[in-house]
Amino acid sequence: MGPVKLSILLTIIAVVLATVKWTSITGGPTLDDAIVAIRVAQRDLYGTSFGLGEKERRLWTRR
Repeated sequence: MGPVKLSILLTIIAVVLATVKWTSITGGPTLDDAIVAIRVAQRDLYGTSFGLGEKERRLWTRR
């Protein structure tokens, strides 16, 4: 493979990877969505899985 074909191939690969990266960044969840998902997971894990009462739940969810 000649140097011209190799450079064209590498350019095409770079463009495809940049497009995939940009699409992933713009289409992914926002920071607020991620924080809500973490809080819901913590509530489910510490609140219902162990059968904690209100006092214990407040200790686990205190900021």
